[in-house]
Amino acid sequence: MAYPIELVAHAALQSYASCMLKGFRPIDDELGWSLADGRLGDFIQVDFGAATDWSLIAEYACGNASVWLQAKPVSYRVQDEGELINYWNRRKEENALVAFAYEIEASPYLTEMRDGVTSLSGTALRHFLFAGENTCVEIIAEQAPMLLTKRPAVKGNL
Repeated sequence: MAYPIELVAHAALQSYASCMLKGFRPIDDELGWSLADGRLGDFIQVDFGAATDWSLIAEYACGNASVWLQAKPVSYRVQDEGELINYWNRRKEENALVAFAYEIEASPYLTEMRDGVTSLSGTALRHFLFAGENTCVEIIAEQAPMLLTKRPAVKGNL
């Protein structure tokens, strides 16, 4: 039976991506946050652009607690948690604890950014994943994002 080239390419890419994904390390404690009552919360809002002075600012709520994530990303993406099934499978295979925040040692996303223009400056990039019940935020940055107990001041009217 012959398969369409798109299907074969997609399957090969999925296999490659899962092989390249490794090193889930929970960093909740390092950032000063732990899951409230052992459950995930969710992202309420994510802002980035000139109004935030090119900082990523994301509000995360869990129960009655809220924190704001602030980062200076090289790249970021916001996705439905279901789109990260390869991540969750790999985390489980590695016996990594369920957490709010992870640093990921290797991923196709990190490789893509390291192979881009940013790599010409010799910048050491790191991949961070922040998990919500419905939404996840991935950040590629030089430094770990900060968690704040109140929304940071911004230039615009956000």
